[in-house]
Amino acid sequence: MSEHRPPASELARLTRGTGRDLHTLQLKLTYVGSQLKHVPTVVFTTFYHLARMDWFVLQRRAGVSYANDESDVWNFTTSPEEIAHVVEMLSVWVGQQSSPDGEPPHLSLALVLKESRLGDIGCELICGAEASASLRYAIWEALDERNGTGRRVLNLQSELIG
Repeated sequence: MSEHRPPASELARLTRGTGRDLHTLQLKLTYVGSQLKHVPTVVFTTFYHLARMDWFVLQRRAGVSYANDESDVWNFTTSPEEIAHVVEMLSVWVGQQSSPDGEPPHLSLALVLKESRLGDIGCELICGAEASASLRYAIWEALDERNGTGRRVLNLQSELIG
């Protein structure tokens, strides 16, 4: 496992980049809560980059199950400008969150950027059920309204999570 930097500081670094700087940015939403059924992981990146699941391994935390990453992975792409907008929204969203609410882990959001002039950046945010619903909706809202595939994939994962 790697040293985990606070998501706010890593997101701040990402917000300083342009769409071009974020070509290889990958985001991953993994359901990590108690599980009665499989919930596919969602990964998205720009259309300039193929998702690399191995990039996320260093963001994993001990004691959290990432079993859903090993089964089905649903993915979609965004434009570089769209992913920059998602990063801006995430930076605001994280800044508005209060201290952890003591809920058990429910959803993992991991971000990894490599091969960029911004350097290598990676972080993970794990939130409880209430915050995860808000986070999924915030990402959905940040996507371009014309990104029907991205919005549908996020909706499907949300339905499975419940």
